[in-house]
Amino acid sequence: MDFQPLKLEHKPIFDKMFARTQSDNSWFTFVNLFIWQDAYHPEWVVEDDCLFVTLSRHGVFYAFPPFVPSEQDFPAAVDKLVTYFNGRDVPFLLKGLSASMAELLTTCRPGRFTATPRRDRYDYVYLTTDLAELNGRKYHSKRNHITKFTAANPDWHYGKLTPSRIEECMEIANIWCVHRECAIYPDLALEYQAIKLAFANYDALDLQGGVILIDNKVQAFTFSEKLNKEMAVIHIEKANPKIDGLYAIINKEFCKNAWQEVTYINREEDLGVPGLRKAKESYFPVKLIEKYDLTLQD
Repeated sequence: MDFQPLKLEHKPIFDKMFARTQSDNSWFTFVNLFIWQDAYHPEWVVEDDCLFVTLSRHGVFYAFPPFVPSEQDFPAAVDKLVTYFNGRDVPFLLKGLSASMAELLTTCRPGRFTATPRRDRYDYVYLTTDLAELNGRKYHSKRNHITKFTAANPDWHYGKLTPSRIEECMEIANIWCVHRECAIYPDLALEYQAIKLAFANYDALDLQGGVILIDNKVQAFTFSEKLNKEMAVIHIEKANPKIDGLYAIINKEFCKNAWQEVTYINREEDLGVPGLRKAKESYFPVKLIEKYDLTLQD
């Protein structure tokens, strides 16, 4: 298998293959792979109409489940990856399998694989209307937070993130990076690089974003893309840490203005970070997208 590094011109190939699966998994988009390439070093190959993607993180080499024409092709494609891993003399590891993928492999290849759920990687999925409207008692505290923001900033408004706003958005990214000490924490520095790469290729990546402006100056931004016919995925959301309420207001306004055409919003995983998990759960997800690791049994 002759894998090659990911480049921008490969986007149509990935879009075609990912559209065929219509997955709810936030990992399975070209944008996600492209903007995080400095962190995960993705490589890919298409063989027999199957897309294979390998990644490497913190010295661990692994692959996504192969993207195949039909479910019946999946076990054989996984067998091919096992052979490839053996040829490289590295432990076999797949990440991001759905529960149905894991069940299929453990059923049709009994005694060969072990599937392990990774709760810290589950995606949080919400109804678009819930995030856009914040109706009901359960969102009372969110509405109060927004009310305080609007009272303190009467000159705020929402706008579309266009290329003309990118320079201002990068200023906010810089403020966020200094505040979170990216120079000390490598993972945050890689997130900053992902933002830079996304903005450097904003139109080519077909991203859709929004901004919150105060005094006509960007103070928060977000960008996303359509994941499948019913769902959008929010890739990045950043705000000036000196202004309270920005994250609550941009979340609400972006969903209300940009994604009324889809039923669901995927806000990705919590990475096992307690504060991030609490924040994501506070918006009451309607479902979690399970992700499993797959290894060979000893």
